Amino acid sequence: MTLRLLPHYFKKIGLILFVGASLPDFIRGITSGYYDFHQASPSGDTSLLPLPSQTLWILEIIAILGIVLYAMAKDRIHDELLQWLRMEAIEITFFLTVVIVSIGYFFSHGFRIHPSYLINLQLIVFLIIYYVKKQSITSAN
Repeated sequence: MTLRLLPHYFKKIGLILFVGASLPDFIRGITSGYYDFHQASPSGDTSLLPLPSQTLWILEIIAILGIVLYAMAKDRIHDELLQWLRMEAIEITFFLTVVIVSIGYFFSHGFRIHPSYLINLQLIVFLIIYYVKKQSITSAN
């Protein structure tokens, strides 16, 4: 299977989109405390960023698209070994996601995970695994 990847400069574009779109939700979480942002808090919204839920939803989509662009961009030097590492990281990510969600269901009968959290979990785990595998290969040479 041949995986078509984006040019290398999409890594920068994706990272800028991800960080820029995630920052308002991150700041809102830090200033408001822990509760479901898609519902009104019991004590009212005391956030420094009183953004409507529609805006936060759009920012989540932009953040997911940014991290996808980053994950799908080529490395500066692209060869078959890095392609193989990328595919192996995808396999491990899928397995770990299934394990994490299964553990959540096993320990909590009412376990629910928001789709955007699942997508972010998979993409971030993929990037970590790919980076660690790539570093272990390049440091061995």
